[in-house]
Amino acid sequence: ISRQFHFVQRLRWGGVLTPVARLRLMFDLTAVSLRSRLTLAGVIFYSYDKVITDACNDANIPPTILLSLNGKMSKDKVDTGGEMNLKIIGDQPAEVGECATQKIALILRVGLGLVFLAGGWWKLSRAIDPAASGALVEKYTATSGYINSFFDQFLFAGTFGSSLTPLTFLIILSAFELVAGIALIIGLFTRAFSFIFAFLLWSFVIALPVVTIPQVAADVKTHLSPAILVQIRDIGLSGMFFALLAMGSGAYSVDQKFLNRGFGPASLNWNTYGLLLRLSVGIVFIVGGIFFGYSYIKSFIALPIVLTVVGFVLISGHFTRLAALAAFLIVLWYCFGKLSVDTSFWNNFNAIKRELAFLAASLVLILYEGGGSYRLASLFKNPMGALSGDEKSG
Repeated sequence: ISRQFHFVQRLRWGGVLTPVARLRLMFDLTAVSLRSRLTLAGVIFYSYDKVITDACNDANIPPTILLSLNGKMSKDKVDTGGEMNLKIIGDQPAEVGECATQKIALILRVGLGLVFLAGGWWKLSRAIDPAASGALVEKYTATSGYINSFFDQFLFAGTFGSSLTPLTFLIILSAFELVAGIALIIGLFTRAFSFIFAFLLWSFVIALPVVTIPQVAADVKTHLSPAILVQIRDIGLSGMFFALLAMGSGAYSVDQKFLNRGFGPASLNWNTYGLLLRLSVGIVFIVGGIFFGYSYIKSFIALPIVLTVVGFVLISGHFTRLAALAAFLIVLWYCFGKLSVDTSFWNNFNAIKRELAFLAASLVLILYEGGGSYRLASLFKNPMGALSGDEKSG
C-alpha cells in the first residue's frame, strides 16, 4: 500500500500520465485490497486538500484522500486525520473529525459571507447616493417589496416613531450586512454573526407583503404566494448558519489565528448537521420544482421535475453526492444565466449572491455526504429508529 501512495505522489508532480503509466497504475491499484484501493480518479482528487489542509499541518495530519466507489464505509468517523472518503453509494459517515470540520466551516463561512458582502454593498452604495436612494427605498417599501404594512407601521410609525425612516433603516441594515459579510469571510466573530443571521433571515420571511386570500384578486402588484415559499432560499441560508454556529470559524480564520477562539468540536455529529445541510439545500429545489411558475417562486431551471427529483433525493439521504453534484451544476448554470456584460460587477454579484451559499453547501455535501439520520431506507428497516432520529437507524 505504501508503494501505491509513493507512486501516486510521483504521478501528482509528474504531469500528464503516459499510456504505460496509466496501465501500470490500473494494474497496481487493482492488486491492493478493496478497502485500500485507489482508482485512477483518486489521482485527480489527491490534490484537492493541498491548500485547505495546510491548516491541519500543525497537527501532523497527512493530506491523503481515499476514493471508494464501492464497498463499505465506516459509520464511525470520517476524516479523523485529514482523510476524506469519496463514495457514491452506501453508508454515510456518522461523525467528521476536527480537520474536516475546519474545512466544512471554511467553505460555508466564505459562501455565506459573500451573500452579505454583495447584498450589503449593493444596498449601501445606493442608499448613500442621493440619485439612487429614492429608487432603493421604493424597491423595499413598495407593495411588491420586502416590508409589509405591519413592519412598516412597527418600524416607522410605532415603536421607533419618526426617529427611524425607511432610508435610515436601509443604511443601517446594509452597513451591518456589509460588515458582517466581510467578518464572515475572514472568520471574525463567526459564531456571533451566525447566531444573528440564523434568526434574522426568518424576519425577512415574516416581513414580506403577500396577498393569499382565495378568490380575491390583488389590485396592486404584490406577492401572491405564501411568504415562506417566496423566501425559501433565506430559510435554507438560516439552516446553513445554524450548522456554521456549531462548527465554529473554521480554517484560516482571524478568530482562531489571532484571537484563539472559534474552534470547532474535536468530533462533529455529522448525522445531525449533514441532515441540516441536506434539508437546507433540498427544500429549495423541492419548492422550486413543485411550485414552478407561481408568483415569485424561485426556480433555478425551467425543468420542475428535475428540481423536484434532486431535492427529494437530497432529503432522502441516498445518493447524496450525486444529488449534490446535480444541485451544484444546476445552481452554477443559473448563475451563468444571470450574469450580463451590460451591467456592473456589483449588479452581477448581487444577482447571484444567495446562490453562492448554495454552491458552497452543495460542495460540502459532495465532499462529505449528508449524514445518516432520517434516511429513506431507514423508514423501512427501522421505522421507530428513523422517526426518533436514532443514528444507528441509518
